[in-house]
Amino acid sequence: MCRLVALQTIGEKKDDGSYISVSECRKPINYFIQNIFRKVSFREGQLPIISRALQQKPVIGLLPTGGGKSLTFQLPTFLQSGLCLVVDPIKSLMEDQVRVLKQNWIDCCDFINSNLKREDKAKKLIDFRYGETMFLFISPERFVMQDFRNIIRTIDISNLGLAFSYCVIDEVHCVSEWGHDFRTTYLMLGKNSQRFAKTKSEKAVSLIGLTATASFDVLADIERELQIHHNDVADAIIMIENTIRPELFFRVIDVTGKDRINELNNDFGKFGSNLQKLNNISLIERSQQHHHDNFNDAEQFNQNILFKNQLGELTDLSAKNQNDFLRNHFCPTKEQRNVAGEITDTRGVPFVFENLSSNSKGFFYASDEDEISQEIQDHFENFVTDKSKHIVCTKAFGMGIDKKDIRSTYHYFYSGSLESLVQEAGRSGRDKKISEANILISKASM
Repeated sequence: MCRLVALQTIGEKKDDGSYISVSECRKPINYFIQNIFRKVSFREGQLPIISRALQQKPVIGLLPTGGGKSLTFQLPTFLQSGLCLVVDPIKSLMEDQVRVLKQNWIDCCDFINSNLKREDKAKKLIDFRYGETMFLFISPERFVMQDFRNIIRTIDISNLGLAFSYCVIDEVHCVSEWGHDFRTTYLMLGKNSQRFAKTKSEKAVSLIGLTATASFDVLADIERELQIHHNDVADAIIMIENTIRPELFFRVIDVTGKDRINELNNDFGKFGSNLQKLNNISLIERSQQHHHDNFNDAEQFNQNILFKNQLGELTDLSAKNQNDFLRNHFCPTKEQRNVAGEITDTRGVPFVFENLSSNSKGFFYASDEDEISQEIQDHFENFVTDKSKHIVCTKAFGMGIDKKDIRSTYHYFYSGSLESLVQEAGRSGRDKKISEANILISKASM
C-alpha cells in the first residue's frame, strides 16, 4: 500500500533543493486532486507542503500568487479524520474562499466574522461544534474570545469523536507585518491554536502557514511565533526558487511636480494602448532573453501569455476602452474626514474613488475589527461578479481574492514596502495573460 496511507513522505527533496513526488504515491495522490478538486496535476511546490502536513509536521509554504496555496491545506484535511481552522486576516478573503469551495461542490465549509449577526455566529459555531463544518474560516481575533476558546477546547467531549487536524494561518507574513503593529493577536496565533485545538492523540494541532512572499526577516519572525524548532527550519520552509511572473510587467509613472490624480486619470484612459505595447511577440522574446542572460532561466516564457484570436492572430487591445479591463487601484490609507465630513486625506480610498474618471467603479477597505457597511459589501460583490470593472481599495481587498482576469494594478502611493507592492501587484494576471503593475512615484517622496 502506498506510503501516503501511512502518512509518510509523498515528496522528496533533491540535492539541488527541488522536490519530486514518490513514484508509488503519484497515482493515488493524483486521483484525489482529479476527482475531488478536478485538477489535472499538482503545481510546483504544492506536493512538498502537503507531504509535511500529512506527516503532522509544521510547514511554512511560500507559493507565488495563483500557485494554489488553498489546495495545500484542503487536500490534507480531506485525507485526515479531523477539522480544520483557517485563520484569514481579511473578511473578503475568507468569504471568497468559502464561495470558491462551494462553487466546487465542497459545502462542508463556513466562515465567522463581524459582518454576521450574533445569532448567525452562534448557529455557525453550533454547526462546527457538531461536525457539520470541516473548514471554518475565522479571524485571528476569534482566538482571544472566551466562548470560541471553550468550544474548540471541548470539541472532543461529544460522542461524535471530533478533533482537529490542522490550523492554517493564511497570509502568514501578517504574523510579522501586522503582529507588531495594529493586530497584536497575530503574535499569539501559534501558541493559542496549539493550546486550545487538540488532535485525537491529544497532541497540539499541526500548523500550516501560507503566503506568497516573505523576506528572510519575516520568515525568522514566523518561525519564532509558530515555534518551529531550529533543527527543522530547513525542511519546514517550502518555497520554490522560480517565482518569475513572465506575464506581469512593472511600469513607473513619474508624478514629480504633477497632480497625482490627474496623472492617474490620464493614464487610465490610455490603458488599452499601453497594454497593446506589451502584447507583442518581439517584446516577449526580448524579456525571455533578458531572463535567460540574467537569471539563467527562461522556461516559463511562452506565447500563451499573449492575447490572440481563434486564428492565432494578435488581438488589437488598443481598440478596447477602459471598461473592457478589470483594474485594482491600491491606496495606502482608508477614510479620513474632518468634523464637517470633508475628505482630509488625498492618499486615501474615498478621495481616489470620488476623483477616478470611471463610470464603472467601486471601493473597498476594512480590517476584521471594522464593521463593513452594506455599501462597501455591495461594491465588493459587484467587482468580483464583473458588474463593475474598477475598484479602489487598500491592500485589505487584494489578498487571495480568486479573480483571475484583473489586467492591471495601480499603486497610487508607493509605501516603501517591497513586500506590500509584490502582494498587491500579484493580484493582476492570475490567468497568466499579459498584465501590468503601474507605480506612481514622486521623487520628493523617495
